[in-house]
Order: sequence, then C-alpha cells, then structure tokens
Amino acid sequence: MGNVEFLKRSRIDLHEIVEEDWQTVHSYASIPAVSQYQPWGPNTEEQLRGYVNQIIREALHQPRTRYAFGMLWIEGIISFQV
Repeated sequence: MGNVEFLKRSRIDLHEIVEEDWQTVHSYASIPAVSQYQPWGPNTEEQLRGYVNQIIREALHQPRTRYAFGMLWIEGIISFQV
C-alpha cells in the first residue's frame, strides 16, 4: 500500500515520445540489468534513436495501432511504456 499512497501524492504525466527523448531513454535502456529479462537491449545510441524515430512515425499512422508514451515524474522520464 505504501507505493499506492506515494503515487497518489505524486505528479505523473504521460507524453508522446519526441526525438529529444532518446537520450533519457538511453540512460536506462543501455544498462544490462534493465533489459536482462527483456527481448531487447542493452541498446546502443543508434538503436535507441531508431526506436524513438519508429515510435514517432507509427504515431502518425491512421488508424493508430501502437501507443508508446514517456512517463514524466518531476525529474524527467522514468518509464517508457509501449
């Protein structure tokens, strides 16, 4: 329950991914422990830039079938939701 209470008092906003987000995402996606149980990573800068650009292109598709957002929490992106 402690985490739920914390979230109730926190400001969390979702935003569409923009090209400038790649560096923040790379700061955690390049850490081996973060992607240890994922089918991706750790990612290089080139891979992350490509991924972010792919997300931006897919957001323009009509009808839109993929939704990827950055989660903002005071200091910056803390999660990458797909």
